[in-house]
Amino acid sequence: MGRMLGLVAGMLAATSTASAQIVFEALNLDKGLLRTLAGQDRAFSAVVSLRASGAEGPVESLEMRLIVRAGQMRAEVDVDHVNIRHFGADEIEMMKRAGLGQVTEIARLEKGFSYVILPLAKAYCEVRPEEIGRSAHPKWRVLEKKATGQEEVDKHPCAVNAVALESEGEDKVKLTVTTWEARDLKDFPIKIVVRDGKEERAIIQFKDVDLTPPDEWLFEPPTGWRRYPGIEQMMEERMRLMGGMFGD
Repeated sequence: MGRMLGLVAGMLAATSTASAQIVFEALNLDKGLLRTLAGQDRAFSAVVSLRASGAEGPVESLEMRLIVRAGQMRAEVDVDHVNIRHFGADEIEMMKRAGLGQVTEIARLEKGFSYVILPLAKAYCEVRPEEIGRSAHPKWRVLEKKATGQEEVDKHPCAVNAVALESEGEDKVKLTVTTWEARDLKDFPIKIVVRDGKEERAIIQFKDVDLTPPDEWLFEPPTGWRRYPGIEQMMEERMRLMGGMFGD
């Protein structure tokens, strides 16, 4: 059970999209960092591709649907679009049968909690970051933003910028980020490369970007579905359905 729970925790970490606040803890997308780069109050929906360089978690890369509005984020992940280390087709199929083939997270950034939803199981629970091995996402401030050129990404004309950021709080972390801001999408950063010093750590790319504000109901938990008291109880039931196949 520990191995499988760790994998699912890795999938959840992948939705939320930084080592010591860089952009990866098994592709843990730093929501605070994304809000700073995309604009604190920007509303949008998009398909997001994430790829790690040198990450050690269970997830190497993934594609997910991301929906953002007023400090809230909804991330939808399907296991068919996740590259998981050391997992074969049979194990993936068992995940689907147990209701783990899709995971949705609705993050309430200002309130500090998320809803984790299993659409195939019609189940959900409320979680705090520490319950699935995350630290709270820090707030970031831009130290410097410097234009470095013009390039085209997926047929969008983009301004390329080098951005230096620093996290707020006592344990300050500094990041160097390159962004490609699409001029025809109101300067939306459709590509982000995060570096730890000179080492490239993450590539985040957006496609099918829609700047229309999404409906508010998308950030509410589903009605009529089973609500579990916590992530552990919800996952234990999923494990029982798998009949111990993935036990340690």
